[in-house]
Amino acid sequence: EKALEVCSGMPSGSGGSLEDICTIGVAGKYKNMALCKEVSRDQRLQCYTIIAGLENDPNICAEAESSMVDQCYLQYAMDKKDSSICLKLSDISQKDSCYDRLANQLGDVTLCNKIMNFGQKDNCYFNMAMRFGNTSYCDSITNNDQKQSCLNNNQNRGNAIPLQEPRKQ
Repeated sequence: EKALEVCSGMPSGSGGSLEDICTIGVAGKYKNMALCKEVSRDQRLQCYTIIAGLENDPNICAEAESSMVDQCYLQYAMDKKDSSICLKLSDISQKDSCYDRLANQLGDVTLCNKIMNFGQKDNCYFNMAMRFGNTSYCDSITNNDQKQSCLNNNQNRGNAIPLQEPRKQ
């Protein structure tokens, strides 16, 4: 309570309420997710995500309001670079987005196969093929036009040096 006194009555700036920002800071410092309910609704997601990250506990996201839970898990997965968190997402398109974004962030083609939406899965394999200059990834693309485009683009790269694929652990 005493720590929150300094936040009370702070002005609003162009980035939002400084009172909210201060309260989120106090919530993070003391790892007190109850304080997340004290900030304006549009700032709560950030509050829960920060505390989940500080505690290394994605389950804190489940304490957020239902409309924010998936977004919290998604942000946590991105911040921690942990694809296992994608499984916690209830919305299929958010889950696909989680795997797609992490595949690109980590350079991990195995995550593309976990994507349910065929178009998004194809794009993931396409991006991996372009990134690593590996035409074998094009073979996993189901859309024939995109598969051909993948093969052609990789062929046209010629002597371009592809990024090195990460080693499998």
